[in-house]
Amino acid sequence: MREFKDSEGRPWRLSLTVSSAARVKDLVRVVMPPKAEGDPPSTEAVPFDLIDAGEIARTFQVLRSNFLALGQTLYAILLPEAESRGISREAFLDGMSGDALEAGGTALEEELVSFFPPRLRGVVSSLAARMTELAAELTTQAEAALRSMHGASSGPRQESSESTPESGPSGS
Repeated sequence: MREFKDSEGRPWRLSLTVSSAARVKDLVRVVMPPKAEGDPPSTEAVPFDLIDAGEIARTFQVLRSNFLALGQTLYAILLPEAESRGISREAFLDGMSGDALEAGGTALEEELVSFFPPRLRGVVSSLAARMTELAAELTTQAEAALRSMHGASSGPRQESSESTPESGPSGS
């Protein structure tokens, strides 16, 4: 069981079970990423089977990139607790942004790894760790590209004194 707080400061206790995964599959629809590079993207929303071991890489992709699906998934898992507190779906989702999404996503990934039997847990854990490493590498590359673009466009351009009249650009 993992805990996190939403943006309203409400604590939530997350526990992934077969029953909570079934609620996710019943309540959440997602467009899954392509299975392999070069495959055409799907446009059909399908039930989100959070615990299908054969789709775990794509499950992590959805959870890390589709924040609406992440919020809806957390809500489906936490539905009994939300109902007992009188918190509607909309109120729950209103509390899911920024740091709360990060905390909820981390808690869910940790629950997902520990959900699987030991024979699969190591593979799922390694996959999650590798995806985190790749995301960090991509972020570093993107930041470097942005810095180089900013560096290339920052600062005044020096033109030769021959092309700019002494009285300024207007020439008057």
